[in-house]
Amino acid sequence: MTVTAANVIFSDSSQTTDEVREYSVYYQITTNDRNDGPVTVRASLPSFGAQYSYGNDSDPFAFVVGYGAIRPSESPSESLKSWTAEVRYSTRPRENCTTSQSDSPLDKPPHIRIHGLRLTKPVPDKDLNNAAIVNTAGRPFDDLSMDDSALALSIVINQASVDLVTLDDFTDAVNDAAFYGLGARKWKMEPPEIELKYYGSCDIYYTVGYEFHSATDEWTLRPANVGFENINGDLPIDGQGNAFVGIAPLDAAGVFLPKGDPNIVFFNGAGANPAPFEVYPEKDFGQLGIPTDLP
Repeated sequence: MTVTAANVIFSDSSQTTDEVREYSVYYQITTNDRNDGPVTVRASLPSFGAQYSYGNDSDPFAFVVGYGAIRPSESPSESLKSWTAEVRYSTRPRENCTTSQSDSPLDKPPHIRIHGLRLTKPVPDKDLNNAAIVNTAGRPFDDLSMDDSALALSIVINQASVDLVTLDDFTDAVNDAAFYGLGARKWKMEPPEIELKYYGSCDIYYTVGYEFHSATDEWTLRPANVGFENINGDLPIDGQGNAFVGIAPLDAAGVFLPKGDPNIVFFNGAGANPAPFEVYPEKDFGQLGIPTDLP
């Protein structure tokens, strides 16, 4: 049950239209027992991730990506102890980096993807030229918003078990420490997706898809400081000095801003502005058993 010789026979190569180089190296394998099979033979071949090398040739960007047929040599005189085997190499970028074979999905690395989200937020009180964003009456526009694109981070990982109580507790929570390069309260966990799967002799595992959304100014509520009445219960005053029912901007003390004052107060903690509202609980996302940063 031992390989006694592994000799390279020849190599061939091809190149695809997208400039991916592919190689096949063929081996002549000899064992010491006619009952040996392809599993014994494969154990003597270069492992997944090994760099391509053949004689004087080498390619630092080509690695083992798979194996072709492993067959007994056709000559009956060799008593089924001689085999031919193909090892395939490629320069095509890989989705994961592995140097060993494993039939267990639990050994597969997590799949990490980051993409963009198109979101909106209320407009600031001034534009980039320091011009007040108000109407001709000097009042802020109603429900005016602007783009506030963010990042979405997805992590798909295979797990032997899932704790639904913990996942429910972490849903809509924010990170309590640095996570994928952003500071605390910058990521919020969305509801995960869980799929039950089987492998081997009906062994169970779960594919869990985690998703996190980033926030430009942390995951806090930062509304504009506006109201239908001021701190004294007074109604807003229009341009003719008449009270009206409607919203108007307030200063940090709860008093209506003078007509035309562009300095709208937001709950953002800037200067004398009120602090934002922290409504999402903080959690240690590392407790989920997922990577906490890019490789």
